[in-house]
Parts: sequence; structure tokens; C-alpha cells
Amino acid sequence: MSDARSETLARVRAALPTAVLPRGEVGPERRLPPLDQVTLAQRFTQEARAVGCVVHDPIAREAAADAVVGVLRELHAHALIAWAGGELPVPGLEEALRERGFRFFDPMLPPEREGRASRLARLDPADVGLTGALAGLADTGSLVLASGAWRPRLAWLLPPTHVALLPLAALHASLDDYLARRRETVAHNAHVAVVTGPSRTGDIEQVLTRGVHGPGVLHVVLLA
Repeated sequence: MSDARSETLARVRAALPTAVLPRGEVGPERRLPPLDQVTLAQRFTQEARAVGCVVHDPIAREAAADAVVGVLRELHAHALIAWAGGELPVPGLEEALRERGFRFFDPMLPPEREGRASRLARLDPADVGLTGALAGLADTGSLVLASGAWRPRLAWLLPPTHVALLPLAALHASLDDYLARRRETVAHNAHVAVVTGPSRTGDIEQVLTRGVHGPGVLHVVLLA
């Protein structure tokens, strides 16, 4: 590692304990009226579908495991990269999927750069990435995702299809609203991403292409 890079990383590590996040206050020009859960779900569904997501109607928790299995069967999925069972908002889901024959890949990458390419190649057969979500943002149809020890980032970046499980209770009117209400969840995670729809780019001959920098298909399963 170069001296300049080492110095930069050292400064970042030193600054993290005292870093200040945006307050998440909503200005008058962007202020939204309080929304009930049904309205939030309707607006999130509308906006998420507008950016190319497949959104499944709210499912009761007791039926969620079977519903997720159904979604994965429709996708012809066999192998998954997933958040650990305790990080998924459906208790017992990982065990239920294993019992039904789904394979789970270990997404941990070696710290040495030399071994990462071969490890990623072994993860290539994964059909679907399965995650929860910190929040859903109704005004843009976006998901707030965070990586961590049991929430591998590869789950929503590497497989061609991403299936996210989103409780209705985690819906917020906007990013500002989320930051104002749940600021601590961002402060306690090293990496947080706001994902709006499946991966897409227009850099190649100005033609919109999906799946270049991440999954080309995004399913959101709402949980009542």
C-alpha cells in the first residue's frame, strides 16, 4: 500500500468517531404531510415500479416464508448469496430455504487482493441475492441498505437478481424523514447505500442498459 493511501485511510479512520451526519431536517419546500402506512405502501409501490422494480403486495409474516420460496421458484433460482438468517425480517427463512433445496454461498472474501478474483469466480453461479432493508423511501421507491458482518454487500451487488424483504413498518416518506427518525441506524453502519431500482446505465452509446454495475432485476417483497 502506498504511503499516500495509508495516510488517507488513517485520516478517515481518525475522523470517523467524530463525524457528523446530516440532521435530516425537511425544509418547507420539501415537507410532506404525515402519511399513514397504507398510503406509504401505495406510494412506494408506485414509485418503485416506475423505476423498474417488481413489487409484491404486502404479505403476512406467517405466510412470508412460503411467499419468498414462491418468488424464488418463479425466478428459477437455485443458489443464493444472502444476509444471515438473523438479519432477514422473516424468522426461520434461511432454514426453510435450505430444507427446500436452495444452496447458500459463503460471500466472505479473503483480505488479500490476490485471492479475491478466484473467490468471486466461485460465487458467480449465485442466481439471487437475498437481503432485508433498513428502510424504504416512498417518494422515490428506493431501498436503504447497509452492509456489515452478517449483511454482505455482495448480496445486493453480485447476483443478477436481487430480492429485498421490506417490512411496511420500515417505510418512510423520504430520505430526510428517515434520517430525522432513524439517524442512529446510519451512524452505526460503516457502509449505507440508497438503491433506486435495478442497476442501469446509459454510458454505452447512450443506450439504457440494465445489470452493468449490479443486479438487472430487483424484486421487493413487502411484509405486513
